[in-house]
Amino acid sequence: MPEEERGISPAVAIVGAGLGLGVLGVLALAALTRAAPPEEPEPGLANLYGRVTDAQTGEPIAGVQVTLEEGTPVSTDSNGHCAILNIAADYFPFGAWIYFRKDGYEDKNVTTIINEGNNELNVQMIPTGEPPEEPEETVELTRITVNPTDLTDARHEYETYLGLGYWGDEFTISITFSNPFDYDVWVRPDYAFGNLTGEPLEYVNGTLRGFVAEKLLYFRLLLDSAYVQGDYSYTVDWQQLYHPQQAGSNMPRFVYDPDGIAVLMAGGDCWLKVPARGEATTVKQAHLGRTISAALPAVFDLCVVANKAFYLVYDPHYRTVGGVQYLINWSPVALDPCASAVPDMVSITPI
Repeated sequence: MPEEERGISPAVAIVGAGLGLGVLGVLALAALTRAAPPEEPEPGLANLYGRVTDAQTGEPIAGVQVTLEEGTPVSTDSNGHCAILNIAADYFPFGAWIYFRKDGYEDKNVTTIINEGNNELNVQMIPTGEPPEEPEETVELTRITVNPTDLTDARHEYETYLGLGYWGDEFTISITFSNPFDYDVWVRPDYAFGNLTGEPLEYVNGTLRGFVAEKLLYFRLLLDSAYVQGDYSYTVDWQQLYHPQQAGSNMPRFVYDPDGIAVLMAGGDCWLKVPARGEATTVKQAHLGRTISAALPAVFDLCVVANKAFYLVYDPHYRTVGGVQYLINWSPVALDPCASAVPDMVSITPI
């Protein structure tokens, strides 16, 4: 196989089937009576409380199942009120997901910061009878290149403060996204070497179909805190470019809205900004893993996914944090994931 860059094969380049505008949900200030705050929790703890109303009528919704991350659901009362009490205040440093479920309404997922004390979150849910209008296009993967494409299973040494470390052959990967919208979009790309299965390359219920990743890529994790110190390396299947220590170029750790406020759904992840009606490229110098278990020699396909993407909408609403109410003008809205693959991208031979 010549050491050359390969473009995407149109036959296997796919995008999400549609844009789920209800995936992230938009926070909104309830227009009717607000929930009374619960009694202040003890130091180090937090309460999350609020009201759920109908987005069309403004009426309260009873019986909504409200779940904080993987916790036990609570239900709204006849006035649409609910509260989740005695949450460890430092348990969600980058924001927590709250899930709202009710028959007859679109599912809603909201992310918010939970600080010590009382935190108010008022939400509106959309009846399923009138789903929101969905754009006909989505952000696209338009070019993927790797150089070189002929690699080996050689192990290479490098110095760490704990001694020698090992990784495989080095290569450079470049990933380009295009944005057909009139507004900016942020994407979180991952990539893997593996094999296309012959089935359609698509996401089904959040799971990628049509591609099987092999554990061929190097991942290094450096820990340096008061509690844990170490230099750890692994051979992984998917390289997480959103990880702060593994991010590609042009991928800052936080996303800020036009008012300069951190977008909560960005958390501690890294994101690539794709400008309106434009393109953006991220480049990463990477390595094969230090130990390759796949049968060699072999030729592997390359798959790149953006399993998370979002844009911002102007949506003035109030959020109460630590007993103080803030006006937030922008909310993130999720796009469906997209994926593309390049057949026979790299060859790996034993030495």
